[in-house]
Amino acid sequence: MRFISRIFSLLFLAIAIIAAVVDALESVGSGALRLTPLGQTWEGFNAASLAAAEAMIVENAGAFLWDPIIAWILIQPTVAVFLALSFVFYILSYKRKRREDRFLAR
Repeated sequence: MRFISRIFSLLFLAIAIIAAVVDALESVGSGALRLTPLGQTWEGFNAASLAAAEAMIVENAGAFLWDPIIAWILIQPTVAVFLALSFVFYILSYKRKRREDRFLAR
């Protein structure tokens, strides 16, 4: 489980770095800070899957999940969303030191 979580963490980190580079290039080109929202990025890659995901979530979980929660996530910057996902999966894969190891002399 830890190995899979670590792989997902690295994958999301790589996506966040790519999104940061794209946003940096757009910011330099336009002369102002530009952070691309996740919804715009997803729509640029595959608009049909975004519409299908919305339909599936509204049908199975209800509109109350899509409107306040998922819609809010989709307006956040792509970099921030993938950095947060990377951090969450890293925390899930983190192995804490045993309590006994903290006090042993080395």
